[in-house]
Amino acid sequence: MKKITQNLTNVKAWQSTIFAFMFLFSLTINSQEVGQEYLVNPGINTATGANSTTPETGVDGGGNFPANLGGWTNGTGGAYASASTVNGDCHSADRMFKFFKVGGPDGQFVNQTITALPAGNYNWSFYSQWGDAGHANGPTGTAPGNLPSWSAEGDNQPKFTILVQDADGAWVADQATVMTEPSTVLTWVQDSGTWTNTETRDVRIKFAKNGGTAAGGGSNTDKLMYVDDASLTYASALSSSAVDSFPYCTSFDTDLGDWTTEIVSGTSDWTSAASNTTTGSSSVDAYSGGGSAYYYAYNYSGDGSTLISTAMDISSVVNPQVTFQMANPAWGGDQETLQVWYKAAAGDAWTVLATYDDSSTSFSEVTLDLPNASSDYYIAFNATSGYGYGVLIDDVCVDAAATEPAMSVTATTDGGSATFSFTVDNFTVGAAAGEGDGHIHWSIFSASDLNTPIYDNVMVYSTDDLTLSPLPNGDHVIVFSLVDANHQPLDPAVEATVEFSTFDGTAACGETVTYTQVANGDYTVAATAPEGQVASVTINAVMETNYDHIYVYDGAGTLLNTDQDDGTFTDAVYTSTDGTISVNVTNDGSVQNGDVTLAFSCATAQANVTFTVNTANITVGENGMYLGGGVFGGANAVAMSDDDGDGTWEVTVAMDLGTTGNYTLLNSPANDGDWGAKEDISGQECADADNFNDRILPAIEGDMTIQHCFGSCESDGTCPEPSSTSAVTFNVNMNAYSGSQYENFTVNLNGSFAGWCGDCIAMTDDDGDGIWTVTVDLEDGSYEYKFTVNGWSDQEFWNVGEGPACTEIFGDFVNRPLTVASADQTLETVFFNMCPGETPGSSLSLQGIIDFTVPSGGSDGKAIHVVATENIPNLAYYGIGVANNGGGTDGLEFTFPSQSMAAGQHYLAARSVDVMNSYMDASSVFDVVSSEGEGITNISQNGDDAIELYMGGNLVELYGDVDVDGTGEAWEYTDSWAYKVDGAWTNGEVNTTDNTETICDASTPYPFADCSGPGCGDSWEYTYVNNEDPSVILYTFNNGGDGSVLSVTVTGQTETNYDYLIITDGAGNVLYNADGDHTGQVVSSGDGVINIAIDSDGSYAPGSDGNGNGTVMTFDATCAPGQNDELVALLESGSWRSDAETAGHIGVGPSGSTTSEWWNANPWDKWQTGLYDDRWSFADGVLTVDTGDDGAIFGKKPELDAAFPDNTPYDADNSNNEYEYYIQDDYSDTFTVSASGAPETVTFATNGNIGFFTSLAGQEFQVLTRTDITMYVRNVGSEGNAWYNRLTTAEALSTVDAMVLDMRIYPNPSNGSYVTIQTPVNGVKYVEVFDITGKRLINTSLSADTLDVSSMSSGMYLVKVTVEGQSKTSKLIIR
Repeated sequence: MKKITQNLTNVKAWQSTIFAFMFLFSLTINSQEVGQEYLVNPGINTATGANSTTPETGVDGGGNFPANLGGWTNGTGGAYASASTVNGDCHSADRMFKFFKVGGPDGQFVNQTITALPAGNYNWSFYSQWGDAGHANGPTGTAPGNLPSWSAEGDNQPKFTILVQDADGAWVADQATVMTEPSTVLTWVQDSGTWTNTETRDVRIKFAKNGGTAAGGGSNTDKLMYVDDASLTYASALSSSAVDSFPYCTSFDTDLGDWTTEIVSGTSDWTSAASNTTTGSSSVDAYSGGGSAYYYAYNYSGDGSTLISTAMDISSVVNPQVTFQMANPAWGGDQETLQVWYKAAAGDAWTVLATYDDSSTSFSEVTLDLPNASSDYYIAFNATSGYGYGVLIDDVCVDAAATEPAMSVTATTDGGSATFSFTVDNFTVGAAAGEGDGHIHWSIFSASDLNTPIYDNVMVYSTDDLTLSPLPNGDHVIVFSLVDANHQPLDPAVEATVEFSTFDGTAACGETVTYTQVANGDYTVAATAPEGQVASVTINAVMETNYDHIYVYDGAGTLLNTDQDDGTFTDAVYTSTDGTISVNVTNDGSVQNGDVTLAFSCATAQANVTFTVNTANITVGENGMYLGGGVFGGANAVAMSDDDGDGTWEVTVAMDLGTTGNYTLLNSPANDGDWGAKEDISGQECADADNFNDRILPAIEGDMTIQHCFGSCESDGTCPEPSSTSAVTFNVNMNAYSGSQYENFTVNLNGSFAGWCGDCIAMTDDDGDGIWTVTVDLEDGSYEYKFTVNGWSDQEFWNVGEGPACTEIFGDFVNRPLTVASADQTLETVFFNMCPGETPGSSLSLQGIIDFTVPSGGSDGKAIHVVATENIPNLAYYGIGVANNGGGTDGLEFTFPSQSMAAGQHYLAARSVDVMNSYMDASSVFDVVSSEGEGITNISQNGDDAIELYMGGNLVELYGDVDVDGTGEAWEYTDSWAYKVDGAWTNGEVNTTDNTETICDASTPYPFADCSGPGCGDSWEYTYVNNEDPSVILYTFNNGGDGSVLSVTVTGQTETNYDYLIITDGAGNVLYNADGDHTGQVVSSGDGVINIAIDSDGSYAPGSDGNGNGTVMTFDATCAPGQNDELVALLESGSWRSDAETAGHIGVGPSGSTTSEWWNANPWDKWQTGLYDDRWSFADGVLTVDTGDDGAIFGKKPELDAAFPDNTPYDADNSNNEYEYYIQDDYSDTFTVSASGAPETVTFATNGNIGFFTSLAGQEFQVLTRTDITMYVRNVGSEGNAWYNRLTTAEALSTVDAMVLDMRIYPNPSNGSYVTIQTPVNGVKYVEVFDITGKRLINTSLSADTLDVSSMSSGMYLVKVTVEGQSKTSKLIIR
């Protein structure tokens, strides 16, 4: 079923069409025709009908000439005459005008007024003749008298006049023509000419004569004058002087330009003004430039003036608009009124477009559509005073309204293809990237899933028909979008969405086809499965029994649904084993029952394979038995079961026919990577030595059962009878274990005899001596084993080739060997990960010997200070001996308590914990301070006694000499201490603690004690007095030497102008010196020391008492981590480059992750870009970027455009929106690093970046890992993705060196004729030349060394040369 709908209504296009039609219609009905007559009754004829009165003729039916009757109007003495002997003939029947005046200057005339004569050029003409009818002052009789002559009559000459009205409404002559003098009596003479009406207005046509200067006689004009057939016809339009170039804009900066004004009332008029400050209030400056049009009348009288544009020809402007800036501030609620007017012709009345009478104290932009566009168009601003602050108009522009791009698309389908036709308005689709206004993107979706495109953001660079084929069957939605040259959608978006359907008579695997039954229908659809698979169809339908049918066939035409072909189909499944299935639906002309649903599927043919394993020869671990490895996957891929508990585990797996490969059996794996649980069949015939000694799976050809014995090759489900066993006892000493599980663990025995089962053989330490044991019955044979901790949480481990003598290499592993030969045996106790006889080094070290004289006296000041160098599971494995007075060793006298210690922890074995806490705040500096342990009272050394450290009863370290009394010896510590620094012992002064309250009072304090004095988090209060000495340091804060930044916040004051607070750092540099109120002042020191002093005179301080004591001052100390100097040292250690030879030197992942899980670059992956010769150097807070020999950067387009705004952006070089060779000189930026102890980061100020350029301004790069010569960094780019770069300072082969060593291209730069290419590798050179956009210009092979480049223009190019599989790309400059 094909469904094509489109919801594409371009309202604007429809509106534009209607408007254009109406506009053309308006022009048609208002236009003037050449030759059109504008005089009423130009022939001066009689009206028809007796006694009728008609405006068309101006006379009644009797030929009378009434006054002011719409046509001709007679003046003094004018007459209406017909042909006669005296009058002669009319020029045309049946009337003419007759003028009688025979003497004197008072004239006779006839005229006609034309209302609203359109502007234009006109032709006029009339006929006149002269005769003599006889009268008192002239010759008598009927014979013609003398002809008149008026050349000497001046203004009394007979005239034809065209009159218009002046400003006062008086009629004035615009053109006057003296009639032609006659040469024959009663003979018609024509006068004609042209006249221009400059605007639409009322016009009067007048014929006039008088009697001349003589009282009578025939020499002047006292004769009879006749006029007939007058005419005034339209000739042509005015030659346009109107503005016809748009936009037409006026800014009124210095004057009103070509705008005119017309005062409506009052005397105030529009002017050009810089602001409205003439009112003295509510100043509004001109919107732009030096001035704006300004009207201000300063009254309530309703005075007004109109500012009028010049004539404009906007007849060809599409959707004309006027845009202007307007301000109209009110004054105390009083307000001017501004109206915007227009007219479509000079003579038209003004029409109001808009009225503004609300206050606006600043300029706002107004845009108005201009209706009734014409070739003689005017707009005006009419201001009426209301006692506001005046009206200001600025930046008036008339132009076509902005046209919005529009697009419509139609679709036609043909089977599995669809063709789309485009209509795009107001937008030019470029033929290539960067051309035109942009191009078209399209994305196509299934109608059932509008979130997942089938194709996404495909580009179209033409409006030619687009055909897509083949398309999947079904209903689809395609969305077309207009985008700019940078592939960004227009704003607002311009899209066209088309729904359509395709069907080519075939269905895909997994596709559901719905067919709606029709009368006499015949519908067929087929599906073909991939090679080796079967095809199936699931049918749901209701077919009219006996009349409507469904037939299902395989590829050979065999009918598959022999059971049913009509009636109801409910999830009826039919399968073709040859991979092709077709369905034919037929209907007769009677009842049809709706839709037929056909769901096609394809699958590899499968068989049920049952795997069994007999476990009679092993102990199955708590997790049970599993199939894994090879075709199954992880170590715990397929769980087996033993439901009847007979020791044979089994599982049935559906497997594709033809499957083969490897697999293995596993005993109680802990997870999918626990391969230690795998059976060991190495060396047996069923093991595949080339694939981890796994089993080989036979090709699956049908249902089958495969039987096993764990660890053996029997295939009948049995296991070999066990041979006689021997009891083997394993022992391991864990007292020196320092692994990850040291705090709480169980030891396990793992080996080939137990299927490396993890935790299935647990060892025990019943007496708590740290030696774990287990006894296992084993058959004769050779085995491998090892000791593990908490299953497989930790284990003994040796690298292949590095194992000690007690180990052997077994395949890829190093383990302990074991041979059992029909005899019980107890294996020698070994330390974990060591061989028999080997003793581990001590994980505990003497750090200090203490013999303090404390206020409480006695032995309270005696203690031993030890430090763990590795993790210690049980401290009780260690102890102390005290050799008194050189009398030799007394052996182990004190045993530490049973507890674990982590590497690096400090332990103080003290006679009195309370005293040590009081005397040197021990609990704040030691990890453990304890008086527990067997023999603590033996910690009674005097300063001349040697101290022994024991491990497992063996002496491992000695301080002093057990056979020498230490008095006077270099190692004496009487009433003092000994302390180890970098492995060497140092001693305090003898008797240094005598007469002290705390260790910090001693002349040589114990080095591990904190005697740094007040510091971070401490406060000090001080009430200063008169005459304080500024050279005396009253108090010192310090940071304890931890590198943090020390600051103090001051609260309090000193007497202004007389008493000063002085703060210095440890070097004596003055950090602060001021009088008055210091509250809130924060002072920081870079060297970790702050000294407080005061300089006061003898007068009283503010708030002092009568004794001159000043105000209490408070100093609060805080510390913040200092700069990470170690990171800075690494950054400044050398010149950094991209670690191009390492996989993953560039990567990308989601912003919320810290791994490049989406993509990682291969070694030298980006050799064709500008990256690998770039170098980054750090020094004194400045990053310097060397962009290499090519002077180019590789990075993301948005980030590089933003980082270097002075460069001109261009289209990205690839579909990833990247610049591959972005030309940029070396540059620098400042940087900061994170504080010591915080996550390590490097932050750049503006455009700093390291690696592939994805940096934003102020970008932070997180250092994830680092060594002495590498660092792996992460940052988040503008797209929200996390980018990763691996950098190194190590020397390495460059991209060039790694591929073709020492290749040379010269001359470079080239003059554009040829270049020579030399390589040390012999062979044919395959040469490709690319421009900087990546376009390949040359692709050739050279047997010699010369490449012709004469066809290439000046610029930079990339030359890639490949010889014998080795490649190099270099830059080439052609000038």
